[in-house]
Amino acid sequence: MYYFLRFLAWIHIRILFKKLYVSGLEHIPKNRPVLFAANHPNSFIDAALVNLSVLPPPYSLARGDVFQKRWLPLFRVLKMLPVYRMEEGREQLGNNQATFEAVEDILHQNESVLIFSEARCIMEKRLRPLRKGTARIAFAAESAKNFELGLQVIPVSINYTYGNQIRSEAMVHFGKSIAVADFRGDFEQNMAVAFRKFNQQLSEALAENLIIIEQPDTEILVERLLPLLRNELHIYALPWLQHQKARLLAEQKLCKGISNLYLNNPVAYQQLNTQAELYWQQLERLQVSDEAVKMKDKSLWIEGLIAPLAIPAVIGAMFNAPPFLLADALAKRTFKNVIEYENSVRFVGLTLFILFIMSLSY
Repeated sequence: MYYFLRFLAWIHIRILFKKLYVSGLEHIPKNRPVLFAANHPNSFIDAALVNLSVLPPPYSLARGDVFQKRWLPLFRVLKMLPVYRMEEGREQLGNNQATFEAVEDILHQNESVLIFSEARCIMEKRLRPLRKGTARIAFAAESAKNFELGLQVIPVSINYTYGNQIRSEAMVHFGKSIAVADFRGDFEQNMAVAFRKFNQQLSEALAENLIIIEQPDTEILVERLLPLLRNELHIYALPWLQHQKARLLAEQKLCKGISNLYLNNPVAYQQLNTQAELYWQQLERLQVSDEAVKMKDKSLWIEGLIAPLAIPAVIGAMFNAPPFLLADALAKRTFKNVIEYENSVRFVGLTLFILFIMSLSY
């Protein structure tokens, strides 16, 4: 059952993203317990990307409020464990002890676990302060074996071009491992100091491979310039999965360049901001995209061949809509904030769609 759902998740990811970049897999140690510590911009999709990138797939820790009784059998099949935060109510925090013990047993069996160290899901190009959960789990597992377990923490930096849009792109980088045993001296002298040093090193490792907009005032300009950069890059349809970091480095370079310009040359920054604003206003007035401008030299004969397919596509969408509408209705009844679970709803819709097609074949 797990691998069937994993296959469905792969189909969903393949449809959702037109390109996936994965790098740093060589940093994952073999035959050792591993704690994958990731940032968390995109709910279900973050876990799916990590689980589909590594073998064997890790267990995942997820926010406790989604672990309703009716869904517990499904979560067990998906190798998911609940973590309760203060937001779910102080009375729920005691339930974390059972999860921590389960995670400790998993790591002691040389298996792997995925945790989202920010403990909060927000779609933004920033890294939020890390909670103590990752450190608490890591040191509990390592100290239980007298710091001879060999637990390695792998920072996982997850980036999206447009996280909530279909046919966008994703970048996942697995950073260099952090050995928990290296903090033994600090832990034995002062646990709080060990937690703080560990979180600092993990935070720096995550940020090193994230696309970060440091100044909120520059966010609009950066988001206007990134599509121009992407359209300038030579992106080929195949292979869909690429094991390279060049795309990530290019976008990081642009963000850092704008940040430096904003801090060190306000006049030049304002000029660039004005030019970008005028350019996007012109595109909006003409109702064209920058991608269309970039492709203006190409022949239109391909578009002419594709255009007639719009009619059967619309008809197909009408007949295949019921499973996705059902998923949306279930989400609105289950979750307070449906937008936060948007991609999860799409996954449920895809699953129902496949079952719907299978039922028609009988």
